Amino acid sequence: MAVRHRGKNILILKQESRWLVFVNECPHRGLQLDESIITNGQLVCPHHNWQFKLPSGTCSTYSGYGLQPVPFRIQDGYLWVRAGD
Repeated sequence: MAVRHRGKNILILKQESRWLVFVNECPHRGLQLDESIITNGQLVCPHHNWQFKLPSGTCSTYSGYGLQPVPFRIQDGYLWVRAGD
């Protein structure tokens, strides 16, 4: 799921029972990842097939790249995102 919060595009994923939140942007070309698929524990960019290990977001296609995590918390059944000031 992708949302916009305080000027940032945010990608919210659920892998098994774990929530993951990243900036919705591939480090390769800055394109959005909300149409990505998750296969074998990796998020696959729909544009150029870069792959990112979950839950870390580390790029497994090219070293030195990764998804930018966004701080969040679960409280009273809601996911609260802290994106920017």
